[in-house]
Amino acid sequence: MKSEKPLINNALELAQNVAEVILDNCYAKSVDDILLFGSTLTREAHDIDLLMIHHFYPLEEFGKFTKYQDGCGLVLDLEAKIENGRYKASLLLKKMGSPEFIDYYEASNEIMDALEAEIPKIRNDEDYTYEGIMTLPYLGQVSIDPKTEFYLKVLETIDDLFKERFEQRMVVEKVKKYFADKNLDMNEVLDLHVMDREVLSPVGENDRKLAIQQSRDPTFWYTVLTVGRLYDRGTRTFTIPVEEKYPQAIELFKP
Repeated sequence: MKSEKPLINNALELAQNVAEVILDNCYAKSVDDILLFGSTLTREAHDIDLLMIHHFYPLEEFGKFTKYQDGCGLVLDLEAKIENGRYKASLLLKKMGSPEFIDYYEASNEIMDALEAEIPKIRNDEDYTYEGIMTLPYLGQVSIDPKTEFYLKVLETIDDLFKERFEQRMVVEKVKKYFADKNLDMNEVLDLHVMDREVLSPVGENDRKLAIQQSRDPTFWYTVLTVGRLYDRGTRTFTIPVEEKYPQAIELFKP
C-alpha cells in the first residue's frame, strides 16, 4: 500500500512563491495564468496542485494523456484517467524554458550552427590552432584563448559557457532550487497540470470533452474551476475567481 505524503508546512505560502518564480522565469507568454486548487487553498496539504493556463505549443501535448501504439506512434489514451497519474513537474517546467529561450537544446544547437560560420575567423590554417573572438547567438562575443589546439576544446568552451550562463536560469532549475532550499523534492511536492486557454472557451469543445473523458469523476474540472483561484500578481495571492478572467469556463465544464 502506498504511504501518504507528509504534510507540507506553509503550503499556501509555498504555492504563492512558486507561482511568482514560474512567472518570473518561464519563457515570455508561455503561461497566461496559474490556478491553485485542492487542499492547499483551505487546509493543510500533502502536495500543491497548480494548473498552468496557457496558449503555448510546447505544452499542448501535456494537456492530454497519450500512449504508444504499434504502427501508429503516439495516440490518445482514452482509458487513462487524470486521477491515476500525472506528468512530472520537472518535465512540464522544462518545456517552459527560460526568459531567453524556449528549449535549452534547440538554443544550444542554434549556437553550434552559428559556430560553423564563425570558426574560420579564428582558425589559423598554418598550424590549425584557434584564437580570437566569435559572435554567437545568446552568448554575444566569445573569446577563445590563444593557440587553442583542438576544435573539441573550442566546443567544450562554448558548451561550458552556455551552461554556466543559461542552464541555471531555466524555470525548472529555479523552481527545483526553491524547493531544495526548503529540503523538499519538487516532483514530490508540486502537482502540475496544463490546459490550453481555448479549452476554457467555446472553441475548445473537442479538447474539453477529452479532458472530461480522461477523468474518472466527470465533475473533476468543473470543481477545480469553481473552487480554484487564479494567481494575482499585484497582491501575490491566489484570490481571483476563474469567471473573472474566463467568464464561460465554468458553465462549459458544468456536467
